[in-house]
Amino acid sequence: MLGNSKTKSKRLLSLIVFLFYGSLSSVMPFLSPVALKYCTDSASKIGLLYTFLPLITFSIKPLFCSLAG
Repeated sequence: MLGNSKTKSKRLLSLIVFLFYGSLSSVMPFLSPVALKYCTDSASKIGLLYTFLPLITFSIKPLFCSLAG
């Protein structure tokens, strides 16, 4: 019985993560023009930020997951 609730919670967490990244992927292309309009930084700085953002996310997530586990 306990294993069944763990399976349900894992599936729910997987669904939440899937929906989060799905919504994030639909918003991310529009953030760059908004940043250019409202920020004082140049386009090259904003492009550099969007270049390294996935790499930072890729390296930080395992760290926080290991701390949580």
